[in-house]
Amino acid sequence: MDIQQKLKLSQQTNQISFIKDSGLFCGLYNQSAYIVTELLHYDLKLRAKAIKKMNHQVVISCGIPITSVTKRFPNAIETEWGFQILGEFDLSYYSQWYANIISNCIFK
Repeated sequence: MDIQQKLKLSQQTNQISFIKDSGLFCGLYNQSAYIVTELLHYDLKLRAKAIKKMNHQVVISCGIPITSVTKRFPNAIETEWGFQILGEFDLSYYSQWYANIISNCIFK
């Protein structure tokens, strides 16, 4: 799955998308990373990366082991691309959070 597909899944406001990135980990991108770290208060290390093939758009992500997804989020539904949690999530402060993360990053 390419980054654009991952971001499309993560933009949905009615779910958290845990996307399998490798054999043992799931990635959370932009809105999903915001929901898990800010709204649900899980302490995960956030990374910001400018994606060249997307006009240097900055993507914020974090990772979580698959075993932690199934333990911490027992209501997560397994999908062909990872796991999802359905629900309504308040993204009203997402833009502010995103801007704050970017302003604190140094890009090479």
